[in-house]
Amino acid sequence: MSETIASNVQGKPALGEVQRIIEDFDAIYPPQDVGAAVEAIGIATHGKGLSQWSDLVHKRLGTLSAPDQYGVREHLRDLTTEVVYAHALFDQPLEPVLKTLGAASSISAPPDTRKTAAPIDWTALIQAARVQSLLTQRYADNLDMHYPREFAVARAARRLADRGFPVEQERTRLRLAQLTNDRLITRLEKLIGDLGGLNLLRELFLKAIATYDANSERYMIVRDTRVGRPREPDFPWGYLIALSAKHVCRRNNRRPANNVWQEVVGLATDFAALHDVQDYTPPIFAQIPTDKLLATLTRRALYDSIYVFPQLRSSDVLRMLRPLLAEIPSDKAYGPGWTTDDVFAVIEQLYRAIGDCRGPVTLDLRHIAKTVPGVAPLLAKHILFEVLSHPSTGPNSQFSRPTDQTVRGADPLTGPGNSLYLRPLIRLDGKRAIVIDRSVAGPGMVEAVLSAVRGYEGADTFQGKVIGAGAEALIRLEFAQHGIAIHTGDYDTPKVHGECDIVIDEPGNLAFIESKAKALTRNAANGNDVDVLLSLAGSVVAAMEQSFGHEMQLRKHGELELYDKETRKVNHTLTWTGQTVNRIALSLYDFGFFQDHTAISKLMWPMLNARYGAIDPAIQDTFKGQFKKLNEKVLPKLTGHLQIWEELGFQGKDPFSFGNWFLSAPQLFGLLDGIQGPAEFFERLGFLRNLTYQSYNFHHQLKHALSLKAERDVRADAGRP
Repeated sequence: MSETIASNVQGKPALGEVQRIIEDFDAIYPPQDVGAAVEAIGIATHGKGLSQWSDLVHKRLGTLSAPDQYGVREHLRDLTTEVVYAHALFDQPLEPVLKTLGAASSISAPPDTRKTAAPIDWTALIQAARVQSLLTQRYADNLDMHYPREFAVARAARRLADRGFPVEQERTRLRLAQLTNDRLITRLEKLIGDLGGLNLLRELFLKAIATYDANSERYMIVRDTRVGRPREPDFPWGYLIALSAKHVCRRNNRRPANNVWQEVVGLATDFAALHDVQDYTPPIFAQIPTDKLLATLTRRALYDSIYVFPQLRSSDVLRMLRPLLAEIPSDKAYGPGWTTDDVFAVIEQLYRAIGDCRGPVTLDLRHIAKTVPGVAPLLAKHILFEVLSHPSTGPNSQFSRPTDQTVRGADPLTGPGNSLYLRPLIRLDGKRAIVIDRSVAGPGMVEAVLSAVRGYEGADTFQGKVIGAGAEALIRLEFAQHGIAIHTGDYDTPKVHGECDIVIDEPGNLAFIESKAKALTRNAANGNDVDVLLSLAGSVVAAMEQSFGHEMQLRKHGELELYDKETRKVNHTLTWTGQTVNRIALSLYDFGFFQDHTAISKLMWPMLNARYGAIDPAIQDTFKGQFKKLNEKVLPKLTGHLQIWEELGFQGKDPFSFGNWFLSAPQLFGLLDGIQGPAEFFERLGFLRNLTYQSYNFHHQLKHALSLKAERDVRADAGRP
C-alpha cells in the first residue's frame, strides 16, 4: 500500500474521520481512474474485468472486517444513519459518504459471531469500501427505499424543525431540547383542547372504521411490513386516542377544520416518529444480539403504546370475568352492598345501551341505572359511577408524552401515565358519561371490576387465590366448551419433579399449556426496560421454560405419569410416540408484539446469554426477588432443557422456531371460535404455525389464515368427484 494512504485511524472512526479518509483517497486516486484506485488498495487489475475487481474488493472487505464483522457492520450502519440525519436536518451532502458506506453493506455476520483481539484497519476498510462504491451502482437511486428507516425518521425531524420545533442531532440520536419538547406538547394539547377531545375522537374512529372487522369486533390496525419501497411513519392511533381522551370534557360543537386536523395529525405523527420505535422493514429479518435485547424489547413495547390501542370484543368481557372471579361467592357484598353478579348485570345493560355503535357514545348513566334487571337503581348508579367510571378529573390528567411513566405509590387513576384503559366510562357531569368505543371499552371493563374486587380482597390474596385459580378455571372451561379433553397433574422422573398446568394429549399431537397471570405493566408499555424484562420473564419466558421442560422429560424418559398431588392418584399417562408438540404460554392480557409466534425465538436465545439486574440500587432492591428467580431458576433451567435437547440429537435445530405460542385469553377465545374437538384444534394450530405475516396482530393473522383455509377447502371440494 502506498505510504500516502497509510492507516492512521485508531478505534472506530467518527463520521468526520470517514469523510476525511474518502477525501484524501479521492485526492490521490480520482474516481475517474477506477483501475488506479483498485491497484492502490493492493489488488492487481491486469487481465481481469470489472466484475472480477469487484469480487476481489468484496473479499478484501471481508478480510479487513474479519476480527469483528458484526461490530464493523453495526458501526457502518450507525454512520449511515448519522449521515442521512445530517443531510435531512442540516443539508449536509450525502455523497460520497453514503455510497461508500452502502458499498460496505455486503459485510455480513450474525450477532453471535465471535470477535478476536486483532485490531481493525479502519482506514484500509473505508478505502476498500470507497473503491467498491466506484465499481458498483449499489443504492445509487431510490435511497429512501434502501434506507427507509433513516429517511423516514430524518424527514419527520425536518418537518418538526420547519414547524418551529428544531431537532438536535447527537450522532445517531435525534431529540428535542426540553424547552422545545415542552412547546411542542403545549401546542399539540392546545390544538386538541380547542377542537374538543370528543370531536377529535369522532374523527379518529371515522378514519379507523375502514379497518373494522365485525366478526371479531376489532379495528385491524396492522403495520405495513412490505419491503422494497419507501415508507412513511405509521399513524399514531394509540397516542392520539390517549391525548384526545384527556381533553374529552372540553366541548366544541364544530367539526374540526381540515387544516387544524392536519396540523394535529402531522405534529403527533412526526413527534411519534422521532421516538424511532417503528420497524420500517419486517423484523423477521433481524436478529437480536444480547447487548441490544433490552433496547429492542422496549422499542417493541413502546411501538404498541404509540401506534395501536387495546381492544376486547363485548362478548369476551364477561367470558373472562365470570370464571376469573368464580372463587368469589356470588352473594358476597362489597362497598354499599354490590356483588359481582350485580356488576355483571350492569355491564350487560351498558353494552345494550351502547348498541352496535362505532366511536364515542354519550350515555345517560342515571337512566341506565334505573333499567338494570335485578339491581336496585342506587346500587347500579354506584357501580356505574364509582366502579366503572374514571374520576371527575377524567383519564390521563398527568399524561402528555408517550414515554410518561407511572410513579410507585401514586393513584393509578389520577397519577402520571396513561390511565385511559383502567376504566371504560369518562364522566361528563353528574348524569352523563362517554364510552370512547365499544371495542375499546372492553379492557377497561375487565380492569375496573378486577381492580375494585382487588381493593377489597387485598392484592396478595386476590392475585394468589382468586386470579390464580380463576385463570385455570377460565382455561378449563373454554376447552371443555369446545369438546377438548385436558389433563393436569404432577409427575416425577429420577431427577425432576414437574407440575403440568394443562396437557392436551391426542393421537399424533401434544400441547403443553402453562398459564401466567403476569401482565405487561403500564410502565413496560411506555418503554421502561426493567418493567418490560420482568413482565416477559414472569409470563412467556417462565411458561416456555416449564412447557419445554415437560417435553424434554417426556422425550428423555418416554413416559410421564400425571398424578393428583393431594391423593397421589395417577390420572393420565403421557407416552412419547414422536408426536407434533405445541408449547403454549397463556396470559390473561394482551402483550402486543411479543405474542407473534416468530417473536419467541428472537426473545429466548439472546435472553439466555446473560443475567440481569437494575443499575439503580433502589430499583434493584424493589425487584430483587424477580431478578433472582429469573437469573437463578428460570434461565438455568432453560439451559438444562437445551442440554437435553442436544443430547437427544437435535444439535443445530431451534426448539423455539415452530410450535411455540404466547396467547392472551382473548386470543385463545378467537382461536377456539368455531372449533369442536381436539382434531379441529390441532388442525387450526398446524395451519397457523406455518404462516407468518409479520403484522404482529394475532387477530388479523387468524382472520387471514382462516380465509386462506376456507379458500383451500373450497378448491379441494371442487376437485372431488
